[in-house]
Amino acid sequence: ITVSPSPTVQVSADRDTICAGDAVTLTAQGAGGTGNLSYRWSNGINGATQVVNPTQTTTYTVTVTDANGCTNQDS
Repeated sequence: ITVSPSPTVQVSADRDTICAGDAVTLTAQGAGGTGNLSYRWSNGINGATQVVNPTQTTTYTVTVTDANGCTNQDS
C-alpha cells in the first residue's frame, strides 16, 4: 500500500475588506500531492483564481485535489 501525501493549499486575496460594489481577486496556491492539482471553490467556480463581488461578508473555501484524489482545503 502506498500512502500519498495530501496537497497543501493557501488562499490569498488582493484585499481583505471591500466596499459594497467592489470586487476582490481570490488566488489559491497548491503544492505537493501527486500530479496536476485541480481547484474547486465553495461557490462552484473551478480554477486557482477567481474574481468575486460579494454583497455581504462571505467566506470562500477552496478544495484542492491531486491526481490520486487526495484533497485539502483552505478558506
